[in-house]
Amino acid sequence: MFDIDQTLAPNVGLPGRAWYKNLIYAPGRFTGYGTKTLPGVREAVQAGDAPRARRQAEVLAAALRRAGATLGGPP
Repeated sequence: MFDIDQTLAPNVGLPGRAWYKNLIYAPGRFTGYGTKTLPGVREAVQAGDAPRARRQAEVLAAALRRAGATLGGPP
């Protein structure tokens, strides 16, 4: 499970707040402690930033593929 968690938390972190690493959940950027799912993609979409949303979706998809491979799923 540690390996999977690390796969979903790349060193670069989230745009604008690199200290939050998890691609699946993080506190909302403007909501305090309330957890938001898929924060990189969600915040880009909410900001109307399509290029950033696309990049974040690609980062998320790659991380999910790596997590699946770690679990023994298809590459």
